[in-house]
Amino acid sequence: MSDTKRMHPVKGKTLSQWLGHRIAIDAEADRTIEQLSIDSRDCVDNSLFIALNGQARNGADFIEQAVAQGAIAVLQGMASSEATKVSVEHSSSGRSFIRIQLPMADNELAELAADFYDRPAEALAIVAITGTNGKTSVSHYAAQLSGLCGMPAGVIGTLGYGIEGHLRPTRNTTPDAVSIQRQLAELRSAGAQVIFLEASSHALVQGRLVAVPVDIAALTNITRDHLDYHGSLAAYANAKRSLFSTPGLSAAIFNDDDYYGSLWRHELTQLARDDRARDGAGEADRFAPELMTVSLLHAATACAHDIELMADGMSCTINVDGEQATQRLRLLGEFNLANVLTAAACVYAVMVNQLQHKRDEGRSSERLLSVESADCASRIVSHCGQLRAVPGRLQMVRMDSATSSVGEPRVVVDYAHTPDALQKTLTALKQHGFTSITTVFGCGGDRDKGKRALMGEIASLHSSKIILTSDNPRSEDPLSIIRDIREGTETGNAAVDIIEQREQAIAAAIESADKGALVLVAGKGHEDYQEYAGRRLPFSDLDEVRKVLERHASSSVSKSSAAHMPLQRQEKM
Repeated sequence: MSDTKRMHPVKGKTLSQWLGHRIAIDAEADRTIEQLSIDSRDCVDNSLFIALNGQARNGADFIEQAVAQGAIAVLQGMASSEATKVSVEHSSSGRSFIRIQLPMADNELAELAADFYDRPAEALAIVAITGTNGKTSVSHYAAQLSGLCGMPAGVIGTLGYGIEGHLRPTRNTTPDAVSIQRQLAELRSAGAQVIFLEASSHALVQGRLVAVPVDIAALTNITRDHLDYHGSLAAYANAKRSLFSTPGLSAAIFNDDDYYGSLWRHELTQLARDDRARDGAGEADRFAPELMTVSLLHAATACAHDIELMADGMSCTINVDGEQATQRLRLLGEFNLANVLTAAACVYAVMVNQLQHKRDEGRSSERLLSVESADCASRIVSHCGQLRAVPGRLQMVRMDSATSSVGEPRVVVDYAHTPDALQKTLTALKQHGFTSITTVFGCGGDRDKGKRALMGEIASLHSSKIILTSDNPRSEDPLSIIRDIREGTETGNAAVDIIEQREQAIAAAIESADKGALVLVAGKGHEDYQEYAGRRLPFSDLDEVRKVLERHASSSVSKSSAAHMPLQRQEKM
């Protein structure tokens, strides 16, 4: 998926151009900076390292590493009572760098980063998608639909950032407040008009989107996740809810089938009514976002009916604001259809918003998308059948026709790593007609331990067989994690095996699967690494599955060839 050719470098600035309004920088200290980095590992030649104090480490501890990586300047935030300072210094290896000490408020760094990159978000339509599950799928489906509708789109999230289908890796679902400005600038230079970004609960609490003017916010769903960080489901939900209080939102999109989605929509509806009663309809509506809904159960802005699930996908009639068409989707799971509908609503909101603002005086022409007709909904609906599966999201791993065999087991790789996600995935596979399912999964170490037994229980109720294995054990003992999961598997009737090594577990599941059975490899999805004992080791579920299927196919071909080989040929051998 990686393709650096589609991205473009961003023009740099001198220190005086960037910070001259805050601090005097003489000619001796002035340098041209090409990139800002908040992580010393990301520093490159001619970059500036921003040394912040984190929860565990002091940013100053990494200055040597940053300079060794190519940083030529370091910015340190100071308390407001301390004086500004610019000095030329040298690292232990003799490399010179500029140290700038500047008093900064909590949110000021994000604004400074936006200034350095010339406020890229102001030239883009920004759509932020939050929720426990589905953020990645929605953002990628939306980017695909946007491109098909003539609006080049970029994505920023779990799979990386870039023009959809040509991604560079990222460290976090939502980048830090500095990196996100660089990524937006690169995407703007690459020709993107719309950005679909995943807004994680961590990012919202930590203010990573402070200097990103979000136009449209969407919610997929809220279920248990990240309680190790937030402490409670209520705090976690409140973090997600804060996105919909972003000033300047033009539209808010809610999954009306989700408890929180329905609740928050009603709250915003009532708030808008109160504002109209107080300020008058015209004045209040100027600042209230348009509320849009998504549902598989009833009429909504984006909804679906006549849903028919099949082994390789589904057929349904998709309706966006009254425009509808029957489509065949090569995607699995009704919840994936909900993701498609949310993506359709996001693109529809962008198109409608841009059409509305084309006539607004003073609206920057750079900010307007190339939407020339008002048939937004029908165009979106007509393209839904062209959507491709997102890597590691309920992805059926298929061999090419040259190596595939009739008896080959079906294997699905999915990122499901929460109780809700695992239950939805297994339920979806059963709805598609798979009655014999072997589930391979584990749970991450140093994370919410309470979900382990829950996931074991869910797997035992919906699987014929379970193979418990390592996920990302991190600093924990893998077998200790597995024992926690094993406690929950007593509820159901599934047979349970324990194979700690993940590659062996995947191989055992596929090689022992009966014809017509399905193997679900859950928990890591797209990830190409495994975190173990402080190390990040190369590992991909998708690659491991393909290796086993290739061996399985080769073995089947060999047996078939031997069985049909002419007698005289066998004698010659």
